[in-house]
Amino acid sequence: MRRWPGCGRRPSGCRPRSWRRKGALVRLAGARVTVAEVLGEQTGQGGELTSRAVAGSTVPHRGGNAVVEVLAPEYQQILRVLAVPEAAGGMRVKQILAGLGWEATPTRVEGVRSRVKRPAARGWVTEVRPNVFVSAMTTESAAAG
Repeated sequence: MRRWPGCGRRPSGCRPRSWRRKGALVRLAGARVTVAEVLGEQTGQGGELTSRAVAGSTVPHRGGNAVVEVLAPEYQQILRVLAVPEAAGGMRVKQILAGLGWEATPTRVEGVRSRVKRPAARGWVTEVRPNVFVSAMTTESAAAG
């Protein structure tokens, strides 16, 4: 009669090590998917992970061919407001709030000010004067043209 380590004689609930390893690999694959969801990543073809923007994610530094889609949705909204033709000379925070359709309460003003300063520090937005912001893409196209 064969003995199984830790089980004595093989009862119905005791599995061989190969089965336990396979079960551990299945649980590990499930955990990887969960972590990817939490971190805002998608599984692409071949199982590799690709990043996507989620609310609350950090603002990356703007590179030469960076696209707005790498930013979190709240920053994309702000850049859309700054991209309108009326914003070519720059917009104050209260004007950005109006463009977003939000009420200009002191709390919201400070929240949007901090949200605009983050992309400004990373090259997405330019602060042309204190608290006057313009999209960096607008300033680049004006400099080129």
